[in-house]
Amino acid sequence: VSQLDPAHRSNIFCIRGSNEEHTQRVFAALRAAGIFVSLRDGNLRVSPHLYNDEDDIDAMLRVLQSSHPARRT
Repeated sequence: VSQLDPAHRSNIFCIRGSNEEHTQRVFAALRAAGIFVSLRDGNLRVSPHLYNDEDDIDAMLRVLQSSHPARRT
């Protein structure tokens, strides 16, 4: 969802699921895993910070991958 144009890039980015219900499920899964993101205008707002490290990003990616609709049975 976030702009990829270099002039508009930011350390804060937004992503969304395949639909609103999926986005809500991903939001809940991230929160349950202790990964704090915001839900804004139907998008997940992610704002990694100085205090986040590679392990934090890997944890978020694991939740995102496990929440992908193609991976659900």
